[in-house]
Amino acid sequence: MDNAILFKNVSHVYQENTPLEFHALEDVSLKIKSGAFVSIIGKTGSGKSTLIKHINALLKPTSGSVTIGDKKITSHTNNKHLKPLRQKIGMVFQFPEQQLFAETVEEDIAFGPSNFGVTGDELNDTVMHAANLVHLDHDLLKKSPFDLSGGQKRRVAIAGVLAMNPEILVLDEPTAGLDLEGQQYILDLIRRLNREENMTIVLVSHQMDDVAKYSDRVVVMSGGKVVKKCYPDELFTDVNFLNKYDLQVPETVKITKDLADKGVTLDKLSLDADELINGIINKLRNEDKDE
Repeated sequence: MDNAILFKNVSHVYQENTPLEFHALEDVSLKIKSGAFVSIIGKTGSGKSTLIKHINALLKPTSGSVTIGDKKITSHTNNKHLKPLRQKIGMVFQFPEQQLFAETVEEDIAFGPSNFGVTGDELNDTVMHAANLVHLDHDLLKKSPFDLSGGQKRRVAIAGVLAMNPEILVLDEPTAGLDLEGQQYILDLIRRLNREENMTIVLVSHQMDDVAKYSDRVVVMSGGKVVKKCYPDELFTDVNFLNKYDLQVPETVKITKDLADKGVTLDKLSLDADELINGIINKLRNEDKDE
């Protein structure tokens, strides 16, 4: 199924026609292909969170339209017609407390699928599968989600979304509150869902190393506008652009540049740390052979 996401001249104004009127998005046009892994980046206040809330109509455009597959959303779209759309779009917010509300972890994960008619053994299997996907200890299932650590809450929130078996997964800083091992596991899981299940991934992140490693495409926002759409390697080799929009250079790019300054030029730019290490090893081996 084609689940391409198309923003066409989308603007969003908070508290329109009041003294507090704020233009969070201005004339945004953007296409995210079905099955893509796209990262949305930019400074705080650039419009990233507002943008992604339009994908499942948590927010509606003040003007313009958002189309997901064959469903078009405008300012006049009736909420009654949005249930099928929201069933196929999973949203993971920046703060997991915003998504947790049930008495137990198990009930929290089960809420989404049960709301769409899944019951009995199928529901139990769905909950266990989602818990396993995020490496959530089964002993936690009977506990209150509010008694968990920040990292555990993050896993529960993601499990609750994955239990819906979404076709599009939208994540706002999904690794916040996780240790390094947990961060890598969640991001590897998201990439696996993208590659093996053809799940469309839209990731909001301030972690440029993660953006560089996992994304197919990157969208840069500033002042409510899209200022660049490109491949990761194109973005992260444009130092002037990164400086202009106050974006960090990934560590792999820094290391590659430092090596080049010392006369060690690698065959290609690697945005993945493991690939970079292999590239350095191969370079050293080839130099040894030449000697």
